[in-house]
Amino acid sequence: MQAKRAEAQLAVDQKVRRCVVGCAWRRQSQVSDSNASSLHQNWSKALKITEAAMPMHERAYPPYHPLLGLQWFLLARLQWLLRKTSDACSSFSKAAAVYVCLCGLRL
Repeated sequence: MQAKRAEAQLAVDQKVRRCVVGCAWRRQSQVSDSNASSLHQNWSKALKITEAAMPMHERAYPPYHPLLGLQWFLLARLQWLLRKTSDACSSFSKAAAVYVCLCGLRL
């Protein structure tokens, strides 16, 4: 059971990374408005994959694991880029809670 879960998690992580890296590259090399729609589609695809993977990450990692915090932050960033502000704030709060617990609050 653990092996299947790890394989599924790895596959989803690879898809997310591919989408995020591809989207970041396209964002840097934007030249015209026609690219904007394809960029939005890629960010949307990356967001859907990340949202689908979050329950699996929550089951796989303890509540305050650094990789879980990183996934929450990735989700928040994608939501922010797609202008889903309230969802992004909620996800960022969860990521911040993980990192405050792990690293402490440094002002």
